[in-house]
Amino acid sequence: MAVTRRMFAKAIGASIPFASICAAARENPIPEQNPGEFVLQRPSPLDPKRKVSVIGFGGVRLPVSTGRLGNQTDPVDYATATKYVDYALAHGINWFDSGYHYQGGDSERFFGHALSRHPRESFWFCTKAPPWDISSLADAKRIFKEQLERTKLGYFDVYMLHSLVHREDYEKTFVKTGAIDYFREEKAKGRIRHFGFSFHGREDFMDYLLETQKWDVVTILVNGIDWRGPNRSESLLSKLRAKGIPAIGMESLAGGRLAHLVPAARERLAKARPGLADVAWSLKFAAEREGVMTAMTGFTRFEHLREDISIFNAKGYKPLTQDEVKAYLEAIKINSGGGEGVPCSGCGYCMPCPYGVDITGVFHWWNMKLKWSRLPSVSDPADRKARLDFLSGYAKKFGMFRGAERCIGCERCEKKCPQWQFNIPKELAKIDGFVESIRRVEPGFRTRGGKPEGRRQ
Repeated sequence: MAVTRRMFAKAIGASIPFASICAAARENPIPEQNPGEFVLQRPSPLDPKRKVSVIGFGGVRLPVSTGRLGNQTDPVDYATATKYVDYALAHGINWFDSGYHYQGGDSERFFGHALSRHPRESFWFCTKAPPWDISSLADAKRIFKEQLERTKLGYFDVYMLHSLVHREDYEKTFVKTGAIDYFREEKAKGRIRHFGFSFHGREDFMDYLLETQKWDVVTILVNGIDWRGPNRSESLLSKLRAKGIPAIGMESLAGGRLAHLVPAARERLAKARPGLADVAWSLKFAAEREGVMTAMTGFTRFEHLREDISIFNAKGYKPLTQDEVKAYLEAIKINSGGGEGVPCSGCGYCMPCPYGVDITGVFHWWNMKLKWSRLPSVSDPADRKARLDFLSGYAKKFGMFRGAERCIGCERCEKKCPQWQFNIPKELAKIDGFVESIRRVEPGFRTRGGKPEGRRQ
């Protein structure tokens, strides 16, 4: 009898030994549903004696024990997620990525449990040092020790400075504290095999990092939106290639924004290669860029894992041609719409908001409105139903206490956001301003409670 998510949660509540749950998961693996399929692998530029899968298993959107799919802070559903890892390894995916705060800290513990059941050289494991928690050398040592204890893997194939955005923050956190020298000492001891950083900053900061330190590997955003967008991924990747530094691509689906394209964009792609799904286009684009060692993606659902294995099946794999890449980038322009969207990836680093704003939820709702329908007119009398539907949908989604109107502009979220190219309070104010303009036109619509004192006007 298979262990379901509900059974797992009930067992935890009943204090059934955790080992029994894990044993049940091993005895009842997910059935073979990709017979004969094995993900394309290539020699790793970090270690040519080892191969690495062209796609990696991200650890920030794992199945969770609460059943809230996609939640990035809930504890991991070990029984289900362990089956995912076993299945991934069996089908050639051997790169696994985590972080100190992923899934509320449970991601590292989970991977330690799931991967330690397999030969150590059969997989790559990467995790990261959190800049938000390091203000001294003692912090860096404590966190690194905790990560080793959490994972129980003996060493990290790749260890990274997490989410570098601004030079001054990097110098304050990692250079002046001596943390970066400490991590290099750990590399010399063998507990870090390859050392690098994940990047969300501007090009001049990347130039500074590449000129002042030696790095083995760097993680950057690689997807159709960021390729030639504000994050300038194409240029960043070119800089890394010039230095002979391999890249790991993150946010291959841009936080899910590229999983489903608008019909007009899909029509453009159908002319280039009929039958290729939106997800396949986006993942292939990310994984096939020159200099990208592996492209990471998340597997909240099992069908996501199964689909990606089929996309990158080594037998008969056909990469995108230059003309198809051109068609894809044209389709992404079509998909981006009118330019009023918020370039939020949904990572959740900004949460929780001390004033209750569902920041990522508000941005996602707004972006979906722009992408799949439209914003109602403020002045057209014929658009009254659209205005009322807009207000009703907003109120149903965010109620009285989670909408953009709760933002007071404290900017705590801004300090934690890894995306430099937009300002969270400013975008929330923009959305709230539009909602208010619709409310003024439709005064009969039942409004929510008052705004918190100090709201920036």
